[in-house]
Amino acid sequence: MFPYLVLLAGIGGTNTRFAVLTQPVADPTPVWKVATAGFSGPVGAIQAYFVRPDRSGHAPPSSPSHGGSTPA
Repeated sequence: MFPYLVLLAGIGGTNTRFAVLTQPVADPTPVWKVATAGFSGPVGAIQAYFVRPDRSGHAPPSSPSHGGSTPA
């Protein structure tokens, strides 16, 4: 069991996909799919996922801070 949110990612040559698992037995959030070429690397893609607004205008969930930086 994870005491925090889990980022699920698939980074390929053409597309990058992200979702978040909020609970061990929950379905993941809807998948966000973007072109991999739009980012300089995995860190940029992860940062873009967490700062993008979803359809409701809110940012996607982020994990609680545990002393480290969260790319949010």
